[in-house]
Amino acid sequence: MKKSILMACMCALALNVACSSRSNSENVISADTTALQGTIVETEGSKKYENEYYSLTVPNDWEITESIYDRRPGLEKFTPNEVMTLSQHEVCFEGDNVLVKIVKSNYKFDKPIEFYAGLSVLSKGLMDAGEYNGVIEQITEKQPYRYTHYEQLDSMQISGREAIALLFLIVQDNEEELAQLQYVVKNDNRDVFYVNATFGSEKGYDLGDIILKSFKLK
Repeated sequence: MKKSILMACMCALALNVACSSRSNSENVISADTTALQGTIVETEGSKKYENEYYSLTVPNDWEITESIYDRRPGLEKFTPNEVMTLSQHEVCFEGDNVLVKIVKSNYKFDKPIEFYAGLSVLSKGLMDAGEYNGVIEQITEKQPYRYTHYEQLDSMQISGREAIALLFLIVQDNEEELAQLQYVVKNDNRDVFYVNATFGSEKGYDLGDIILKSFKLK
């Protein structure tokens, strides 16, 4: 990983840490008119969420929420360019003690998907970041949980694009253990998506795996 790219990522992560301590109303300056505007189509037993980037199918009784951020406070001095945006798109699907969260990355580096999988591991404090370890500690110490282990599963294909599956182990402050299954995939426009399912049981894993496999890129 080139140092300049790592520095850009660490600077953005550090600013996100500073912003996360503010209230939600301060975090959202305005709605991003190009952000996710999903539609939901219900069928018997399930419903399909779809936006301009992807679709996902979940059970009918699951809750779906969109969190769409434009320019966060603290990023005013940055100018969006071809490799970094200032908005953030997140969509959450929740039910049956499983949380599925899809995050569209702010970065659009012309890098293989392994690079983005490495950023995910790095941001969770599970990889040595060298001189940037302090930034990572700022992120992880504010969370009510900690990532303790990860493993990379087999490479895969999602909608004809190369993807990587990761499995993380999580310990919450109350010592409850969770697991997180994550797919990392990039579309033809260099938009990168982290597709996560977090659960606390084998049944949750099976359901989360089924739902993640319904994820389709456009």
